[in-house]
Order: sequence, then C-alpha cells, then structure tokens
Amino acid sequence: MKRPRIIGWSLAIVAMVATIAAVTVILIAPVVGAEAGGTEVFHGRVHPIRGAGGQAVTNSLMTYHGGPISSAPVVYINYWGSQWNTGFSTGGYTSAQAQTYVNGFFGNVGGSSWGQIDVQYCQGVSVGATSCPATGVTHVGNQTGLLGGTWVDTTSLPKRIT
Repeated sequence: MKRPRIIGWSLAIVAMVATIAAVTVILIAPVVGAEAGGTEVFHGRVHPIRGAGGQAVTNSLMTYHGGPISSAPVVYINYWGSQWNTGFSTGGYTSAQAQTYVNGFFGNVGGSSWGQIDVQYCQGVSVGATSCPATGVTHVGNQTGLLGGTWVDTTSLPKRIT
C-alpha cells in the first residue's frame, strides 16, 4: 500500500519541477521588438521573439537594441549582514579573505587588458548594429578606479527581499 503513495509523490515532484522549468524558460527568454529580425541569440541558442516575424539570426554577434551603456562604470560593494563584521568561513575561506579577493579584483580590473574587452560595446549606433566604430559613439569605459567604495551593512535582512 505504501508503494503507490511513494510513486504518486514522485510523479507530483517531477511534474512540479517540469512546470517550474517551463515557466522559468518562458519568463527568462529575451523579449525584444520585432525590429531585431524575428529571432534573438541568447547564450548561443537562437530563440524566436514572441509576436515577431522575419529571418532567423545566422550568427551569434551581440546586437545593439537602443539602450544606454555605462561610459564610466563604478562598482560599490555592500557586504550585507552582521556576519561580515563578526566573521565566518565557508568553502575553506574566511569572510575577510573573500572581501580581500573581491575588493582586490574590482580595485584592479579597471584599466586592465582584461577589462579592455568592454570598450567594444557602445551606444550611438543604429538599432541592430553588431559593431561600433572607433569614433563618433560612446563606448563602455575601462578607466582605473573602478571600485568606488565598500561597506558592511549590519542591518537585518528582511524576511522578504523585494
């Protein structure tokens, strides 16, 4: 008698996971205007755009959709929770080591050759463009001093983050 109940619960769990996966794909799939050509490349896969027609995308180049870029990005890091002051360890690292690593990364990546890849992105080109000219447009910045500041916020985490 217990076997059918276990199978029933197993099927219910599988159905719930499948439903969550389907809803997630529907909600996360990019939704852009019809001017993009009817499909969009997202993480190397071609997805149809809801309500749009047109030819399929034949490459995976990033396409400009008309939005703004950050020409002088600055990163502010908020270590949220009192445990950042009291200290903790996880995965073999302490909270102090984690802060040192993250702060060091963002303190040094600006102006680096690794960060230089971002300057290929721009605004000021026509919608649908897949490249940026060297001049006459605004490029994403790669300036030094990317880390604008850090702090520990010891206020309690809300029961529901919105």
